[in-house]
Parts: sequence; structure tokens; C-alpha cells
Amino acid sequence: MTSLRGLIIIYWLLILTAATYLRTAVYDDLNWLIISSLTDVLLLFVQSFLLFKIIKIKAGFTFFKQGVVFVIITLLFTFFRYWLEGLFFGFGLGFQNEIAIKFLFTKFMTSLIISGVTVAYLIFLHLNQVKEQKHKTELEKKQMEIEFLKSRVNPHFLFNSLGCIHSLAMINSEKTPLLIEKLSDLMRYTFYDCQQPLVPIKKEIEFIKSFIDFHQIKAKEQLNVSFDFEIDNETMEIEPLLFISTIENAYKHGNVFNGGFIQISLCLKDELLTLSCENSRTSDTKIPQRNLQSGFGVKNLVQRLETHYPNQHKLQLSKEDNSYLVTIEISIHEKI
Repeated sequence: MTSLRGLIIIYWLLILTAATYLRTAVYDDLNWLIISSLTDVLLLFVQSFLLFKIIKIKAGFTFFKQGVVFVIITLLFTFFRYWLEGLFFGFGLGFQNEIAIKFLFTKFMTSLIISGVTVAYLIFLHLNQVKEQKHKTELEKKQMEIEFLKSRVNPHFLFNSLGCIHSLAMINSEKTPLLIEKLSDLMRYTFYDCQQPLVPIKKEIEFIKSFIDFHQIKAKEQLNVSFDFEIDNETMEIEPLLFISTIENAYKHGNVFNGGFIQISLCLKDELLTLSCENSRTSDTKIPQRNLQSGFGVKNLVQRLETHYPNQHKLQLSKEDNSYLVTIEISIHEKI
């Protein structure tokens, strides 16, 4: 963009130089020569800027109408420049009709070319600014959507956790202090680390492990929950709390506290991130296929994937008689 601005400056300097040189055949006096050239170039610049403003305001005009406006404005300025030339500098030049016609024609054609190039440049700058502003607005909108969705995740998890601690506190369980301590660790991550737009995947894995430990502490016996992960780049950054709603749903619907199971697998290989979360389900919790994406957690997940990883993800939800499986694939690239 800077180079283009430099080119347009050089372009107008060349026009001024050419205008001055061509007038050496008419004006012997250097002062009149400079004044005449500067006046002519200034009018050309004003004409170009005015044409740009009119075309910008009348953006809804067809190309033909814009062309007609361009020609009319150029003609008006051509006659005005001819009138000024004769008024201030034309005394004694002895312009005849044929010479005047040639003069006007030359002025008109040069004005069309010079103004056309300048207006095209100004329109290019304007469209580029509009494009950048639109892109900036879209980014701000997406960021607001992401922050809104993240703000809905934190309270959702917090309310569930506090409800569990409250239940144990009511029976004076010795697990209550441990749960409060573990919840403190989880909240530290959600309220501090997750304020960043992206977090290292290593931290997200640690959070998931702590989340699983939290539920194991409150359980009466060992839960059938497994979490396997294989990561080839621990510094790879992802959207924080992206998978927690899926894992929460597995605990909520997996009947894990009554003999059910949850199997979680997270794999990052060659910039392809894959989460697989399968949980058991009982026959009395069957959900119609059309409602697979109706829950809060799934809706939130879908929105966040579409917002942060557009055209980079694949979400698959499937259910069998005794299990429910969520598979998420994200093509993720490291920021350089």
C-alpha cells in the first residue's frame, strides 16, 4: 500500500513536469509558466477528487451512468480550464476557432486519462479500506461470540460442581475439603488461564485430568473412566474449554456412578486433533436421532467449533443401544 502511494505521488509529479514543459512553447516568463502549470494541475486534482466523491456517493449507479457523469464533469472542468487560461494568460495568444477546438480536445482527452487513473487509484484505496474494516468487524464479532460462549461454559461447570460439594457437605463427608481444593484448581484454570484466546493443549489435558479426578473423589468406588492421550506437539494452542461440555455430558448421561463407563481419547498428530468420547447409556435414556444436537453442551460445542474453526472441523454424534459416541476432528495449525 505504501508503494502504491509513492507511485501516485510520482505520477502527479510527472504530470506537473509535463504540464510545465509543454507550456514552455507558450510562456516565456518563468513566473507565468509556473503559475499556469500549477493552476492547471491543481484543477485536474480537484476534478479527480470530485469525480471520486461523486462516484463513491452514487455507488448504486450503473457503469454507464457513472461513465456519463465522468464525461460531463470532465467537460465542465475542461471548459473552465480553457476559460481561465484565456482570462489570465491567453491575451495576445490569438487563439483561432480551429486552435481552440484542438486545445479543448487535447485538454479533454488528457483530463480523461489523468483523472481516470487517479479515480481508479482512489477507488482501489476505498475498496481496500472497506474490505479491511469489514474483516476487522467480523473478527471483533467472532471474538465477542467466543467470549460469550466461554462465559456460558464456566458457570455451567461451576454450578454442577457446587451442587455436588453441597450434597457432600450436607452429610459431613470427609471428601468435601478435597473437592473444594480440587475445584479451586479447576476454577483457577477457567478464570485465569482461559482468559487467553488460546491455551497450550498440555494445559487443557491437565484440566481434563483434574476434572476426572474431581469426579473420582466424590464417587463411592472406583469409576470406570479412562482417559488416553497421544500428543506430538504439547505447545500447540487450542481454544480453551473446548471439550469440557462433551465430557460433562458423558458424566451426566453415562450412568458412570452406577456401573456405567466413559472412554475418552485425545490425539494430536500431524496437526489433526481428534477427540473421542464414548459413554454408556441405559435403555430408558434413549433420545430420538433428531434430538442428538439439542442439549446445551452440544449446542455450545457446535457454536464454538463453527466460530473458532470454520471449515476446519468435523463433528460426529452417534448412538447405539448401550452407548453414545462423540467424535471431533479439528485441522489445527500452529501460530507462527
